[in-house]
Amino acid sequence: MNGMDVFSYIESAPVEIAVGALHYCSRAFDHAQWPKERRPDIFFEHPSCLPSPEVRKLTLAILAAIEADAKREIDQLDKKTFDAYWDLIGDAGDILDARHPDDGYSENVEKFFRMMDEKWNRPARSLG
Repeated sequence: MNGMDVFSYIESAPVEIAVGALHYCSRAFDHAQWPKERRPDIFFEHPSCLPSPEVRKLTLAILAAIEADAKREIDQLDKKTFDAYWDLIGDAGDILDARHPDDGYSENVEKFFRMMDEKWNRPARSLG
């Protein structure tokens, strides 16, 4: 990794766009571990939960920057490098949360998971 800074991609975006982009980047990393032929579209969770064009554009920019920095596709990274980039996404989320504590980032994430659990009839989970 050549000093990749995921936060630099999201710091000027509205919080809800940044949160969405980090969410879909995490989904891309999660799905990269699946066989290619079985990977779902990272942007499709449910028909009522499609990302905005801004979230999609920012997500793709971050993923392209990671692949350019690594000089290979995400699913071709060795485990150590894969984990390091995934940690950068998490670190960017932590910085975002720390810089915007009054924006309800954690509360919005909790609401999002509650909504998804209800839609898919799963037991509720707690992030706290």
